Amino acid sequence: MNSPLVCTTKREPDQYPQFLYPGEAEFERVVLENLCRKYQVLHGRSLVCESAEFGFAIDEAYVERMNGKVQKLITLKEGRSDETKIKGTLAPFRLRAPRELMEVGYECGFGEKNSMGFGMVKVEQCL
Repeated sequence: MNSPLVCTTKREPDQYPQFLYPGEAEFERVVLENLCRKYQVLHGRSLVCESAEFGFAIDEAYVERMNGKVQKLITLKEGRSDETKIKGTLAPFRLRAPRELMEVGYECGFGEKNSMGFGMVKVEQCL
């Protein structure tokens, strides 16, 4: 990751977004759905997105080396009335997904808030 990966969900209507961490039950589903929506917007057609073809795993050795400190809290518009806090994960990860979704993630960013610079990656190894 070159910038934190942000992933959220809303548990109930009108509730604030809940930031998710890799390994939480909803994380993979939310990341997969996000990539599928981006694919559809870019290509004008849907891609069959099955969770059996998708896997996301954070580099646990890296997390251990960092003593678990891989979440970053970013404050936007600090000190203003419209101040916003965004929490993301900044750690290497492995992704198993159809090539088309990997390309969308690489070109557009993984997770949310990509237009603000979140979710940018550098490919270390491609198998």
